[in-house]
Amino acid sequence: MRNPLRRLSGGSLVLLAWSASCFGVGTGTVPFELLDGHLVVVRGGIGELDDLRMVIDTGAGATVISRGVAKRLRLKGTPESVRAFGQRIQVRRVILPWIRLASWGVEKTPALVQKLSGLADGKIDVVVGIDLLRETPLTIDYSTQRISLGSADSKASWMAFYPGLPFVPLNVTVGDRSLRLKLDTGTGDLILYGKRVKDKIELRPRKQVQHRTILGGGSIQLVAVEIPALSLGGNCWSSVEALLRDDDTGLNLAGNLGPLALGLSRVVIDFENGRFGWVAEGPSPEACRPQMAADPGAKP
Repeated sequence: MRNPLRRLSGGSLVLLAWSASCFGVGTGTVPFELLDGHLVVVRGGIGELDDLRMVIDTGAGATVISRGVAKRLRLKGTPESVRAFGQRIQVRRVILPWIRLASWGVEKTPALVQKLSGLADGKIDVVVGIDLLRETPLTIDYSTQRISLGSADSKASWMAFYPGLPFVPLNVTVGDRSLRLKLDTGTGDLILYGKRVKDKIELRPRKQVQHRTILGGGSIQLVAVEIPALSLGGNCWSSVEALLRDDDTGLNLAGNLGPLALGLSRVVIDFENGRFGWVAEGPSPEACRPQMAADPGAKP
């Protein structure tokens, strides 16, 4: 059973994505836990601290550490106010001495210090954002619950994306509309922004309202809907469940896509070559035929 009160990923924190000054070179495979049914949690270290619980979150633009970790590392930082999901959140910006995962690591990298007690019942020490994840090819295998760093899975289906953005943009097709979504491993759902999709695609209301906690505290309201069909590359799904929210990130995005919302068993992120890979479970080719028929150049 899904937890009715779960965290939604970092949203507009992408405005605070930085580059680290020096990147370690390494590859490796590490196991992960799947908390709350979707959060990818690995064990890693920062500075003198080991065995920290780290969420691998492609939806967060900036890496975040908990207040407790900052205190143990004796990091004070600079106070800042950031905007996320229409709310102002007080944070501190610090420089991490060294963050590592398996044989891969980054030194002297910026991060935010923020309250993480609302995330996975307070079990999380670090949220590793796309600012660090973009620096090495990354494969998340949900079927084996392992992450591979430094190599890309050649058996996946592939889609090109523009690597100059502080997130992974994915183009999907709903009806005759192309929507740009942000890949977000910090959520288990497909979340759509109402201002971007209302009156543009068919949404079947399910008359169910959910509330989700957000990173930094507070909550937002989401309305459950259903999409008749959705396609990603050559894979198609029918009757896709989604959650609708009223606000907008201002990033020209129609929403956030959690890999498990489409039953993706494996995802690959390769910023160096600007490509996204996936292995899908249970796509239905029949769902795409009406969409393909709308395109005279589409192949049957």
